[in-house]
Amino acid sequence: MEKYTNGTQRFLYEKFSLATTSKPGIIIILTVWFIFIIVSSWGAANLDIDFKQTYFISATAYVNEYIQRQDLHYESGETITFYVDSKDEDFTSVDS
Repeated sequence: MEKYTNGTQRFLYEKFSLATTSKPGIIIILTVWFIFIIVSSWGAANLDIDFKQTYFISATAYVNEYIQRQDLHYESGETITFYVDSKDEDFTSVDS
């Protein structure tokens, strides 16, 4: 009876597992992981957040014309509303 059902299992068991659990394999994996973390952290730190509702609205939509006119005449920016439901905190008063 054969030990492996296909060539992929044979490769993973005989070659890949030995390569990844050896000292050089562990060092290579940790080095690649460390480089990935550094590059990802740098990318996240330099990320510019530019979100506008108009990115999701068709240029021919009537609401897009309204938003353009509102920006032209009022320049009010975006409004963000937070809804908080907490029985323990009183958010209606300002503490000094």
